[in-house]
Amino acid sequence: MKRYVKRSLSVVDKIVAVSNYTKQSVTKTFGDFDIEVIYNSIDTKKFRPLKIRVGNKMRIFFAGNLIKRKGADLLPKIMEKLGEDYVLYYTSGLRTKRIFRQKNMFPLGRLSEKELIEEYNKCDIILFPTRLEGFAYVVAEAMACGKPVVTTNCSSLPELIENGKNGYLCEMNDINDFVEKIKILWENRELREKMGKANRKKVLEKFSVDRMSSEYVKIYEGLLSKK
Repeated sequence: MKRYVKRSLSVVDKIVAVSNYTKQSVTKTFGDFDIEVIYNSIDTKKFRPLKIRVGNKMRIFFAGNLIKRKGADLLPKIMEKLGEDYVLYYTSGLRTKRIFRQKNMFPLGRLSEKELIEEYNKCDIILFPTRLEGFAYVVAEAMACGKPVVTTNCSSLPELIENGKNGYLCEMNDINDFVEKIKILWENRELREKMGKANRKKVLEKFSVDRMSSEYVKIYEGLLSKK
């Protein structure tokens, strides 16, 4: 595949990457190309804070395929250490139907967009122990819904989450680190709300549809003027 991708990159008029991490990965793999970063966008009219609250326990949500790259194998270990005062609801994703058997883990199956937005809003925090993301849609969608995020300090995640400001970045595969950060958020409601508001603000400023569209329009206008 590599030689065909590189050949394509060498003849195109413009290359756009969805994150700085993706840009760096392309450069590292294929060489020095002129690449512009335009972040993917989130529909902030659909993905928005809603007043939904369910139960008295700490409600955690994971969305995505239950595969190793997404860190799904870490979920039972994290929840075992957290104990029964914490509950995790998780989707099956598009390609996986795995079910975890722990008492504090509840499968939701595949969700519609409306159901997904509701689940983002039902939870207290998003847990996303991924190992690799070109652009983490789950994190950005959760941010748009005004939720704090506990995720991994890797790939493109630091471009969305500033550690301690709008969520926490944990060391990859470090179960204790994820557990510690989740407990910090559960014990401090004010901090959760503060991080959630910061996330909503960041999405509106950096990941809106209007911003992404205008940046692509500039690229097309520039290319057309050269033609």
